[in-house]
Amino acid sequence: MVNLRKALGVAVFFLILATFPLTSQEVPEENSSVYYVKSLVINQIAIGDYGYRVTYLNGRGRLHNAYLPHEWFSAAAGQGEQIETWSKSAPYMEVYYENGAFSHVRIFVIPTYDHISWTVLRDDEDTEQNFTADTLEINYN
Repeated sequence: MVNLRKALGVAVFFLILATFPLTSQEVPEENSSVYYVKSLVINQIAIGDYGYRVTYLNGRGRLHNAYLPHEWFSAAAGQGEQIETWSKSAPYMEVYYENGAFSHVRIFVIPTYDHISWTVLRDDEDTEQNFTADTLEINYN
């Protein structure tokens, strides 16, 4: 009789424990958002008067350019954040999307301009029109 009570008690305990994750993960629909992060390897970062031209490697191994205005990195709660690191995986960038739309970008860079990943934009490349976008378009193909 005692073993039956122990077995019943253990079974009830695990039943309660199994239903806990189902109830604890409920999020009210009005407060929910879907964040998606995509990490991309940076081949080169070119700094200019208007911002950074980031040459990145997409998932198919092709190089593409992204233009990130300086204003994104200087404004509080802006669309860009530069993080200096000596990590072996740097330089790379993380592009954040909220509900399918571009939210912000973080670039993880080596903290010295002497590093091979840094360069300077030539005057003919540093046109203001490249840095006027309000959003970041990444080519994943």
